[in-house]
Amino acid sequence: ARAFTGKFQPFVSVGYGMMACWLLLGINGLLMITIHSAISYVIAQLKMPVLTWFCSLLLLSTLHLRTVEEVQRNWYETENEYYLLVFTLTVRCLYYTSFSLEYCWHTPCQKSSHSFLWMLIYMFYYPTFHNGPIMNFDEFKKQK
Repeated sequence: ARAFTGKFQPFVSVGYGMMACWLLLGINGLLMITIHSAISYVIAQLKMPVLTWFCSLLLLSTLHLRTVEEVQRNWYETENEYYLLVFTLTVRCLYYTSFSLEYCWHTPCQKSSHSFLWMLIYMFYYPTFHNGPIMNFDEFKKQK
């Protein structure tokens, strides 16, 4: 596939991952993951690891708010679909936390590869989307 897609491989990868996410979790699930990622990315721009951790814990804790839970349950017909969303958001939390912390720790010249587009590519990389293996962004970037 890399020979076919060449320099467009990251874009094909994120497109495929987002399409698979949409098919499995619906548009609402796709938007939830994208919004969580965007919030985490914005907080990472402050370059304060403590705020990154706080943001990640806060986003994760929203899964346990009764009103949010009720809204999310109404998106799906079965409990299994709802729990797939919760599981996926939890695993994705590990990824956006990793990306954001690495952004905080890198020097300015290293941050060029830490764009929001690369965060989305990392977040929606389908082979690791649900079950891993869990790898940090630097390991992921070396593969690409």
